[in-house]
Amino acid sequence: MNSGKMDKKRVLGLSARLLLFIIPIISGSLLVSGFLTGLYAERGVKKAMNQLLVYKAEDLIRHTSSQWSLLLDNGLQDKPPYLESLKRSIGSYSTTMLRGEGEWILAVDEDMNIVFSVGVSFPDDLIREAIVENPPGESGDIWIDGKFGDEKRIGYGFFLPSMGWTVYITSLQRSYFIEMSFIRWNFIIMVIFTALVSSLFIIYFVRRSMRPLRTVISDMQGIVQKRDFEKRVIPVQNDEVGELAREFNLMADYLDRAMTRLKYIAHSEAEARIEIRNRERETLDVLSRVSDHKDPETARHTSRVGMYASLLSELRGDSSEEADLMRWAVPLHDIGKVGIPD
Repeated sequence: MNSGKMDKKRVLGLSARLLLFIIPIISGSLLVSGFLTGLYAERGVKKAMNQLLVYKAEDLIRHTSSQWSLLLDNGLQDKPPYLESLKRSIGSYSTTMLRGEGEWILAVDEDMNIVFSVGVSFPDDLIREAIVENPPGESGDIWIDGKFGDEKRIGYGFFLPSMGWTVYITSLQRSYFIEMSFIRWNFIIMVIFTALVSSLFIIYFVRRSMRPLRTVISDMQGIVQKRDFEKRVIPVQNDEVGELAREFNLMADYLDRAMTRLKYIAHSEAEARIEIRNRERETLDVLSRVSDHKDPETARHTSRVGMYASLLSELRGDSSEEADLMRWAVPLHDIGKVGIPD
């Protein structure tokens, strides 16, 4: 059964609850935004890489087409020496397209024979394994994002129609993402630093905001503990805390008036009790005097009995009021003699 008493179970204060609510939200928002930013940046880098690969492919196609057009214009397209020279020219031009460490340009014919391979040297069996996993053909472009050859690569494969080759232009993923990794770590450090600074600022702001409330609560507790309801809480701010202080002052004013009224009632009641007791004693005294008038000897006897009864009551440990009652009531034990004829 609920007795109406306040649960004394220890709970976190308002400041701690505000901090536990606000800091995770801000920190979580920063971390999520950082993760999404890094993800979008990585996608942007991949998109830029793909565009660069397509640009290189288009450049190689233009060069090959121009060289092939020269052979056609001169009727040399069926001459093996000139075809071999064209193949070497395309391979040399491909070499000039290499810009970074780990770039690799590979060309294979329709029978999956290696025409040329520039950039990185690999064993033929490793090259054929990479070609099998990304087969050539005229069906469309080939996008590479994974293991190709010895390491993870990003690449673009396309069909070179004038020569009937499939050309792969690839680069190591890590060569592109070294700068991205540096940016990502810098961003992570920045997010952590921002979260820490934000947390410190929030802690300072919450504590500073809670200071007026703590002051008001302390003043309230002092007034209640001392029961000094004439004292008032000073509203330190004109906000909700100030409104709380003003409402408490109204309540304290009401309690002060109520306590003053109760004190007056208690004083009046005490005076009334004293007056009633005095009237009772006067009544008992009058009755005792009636008995004394009937028989003076009885009067002295009843007086002595009253004194003895009062002393015995005190010796027994009765209160002073009970002993006093014995002093006034016992002498009336012979009041019946008043009715006996002389």
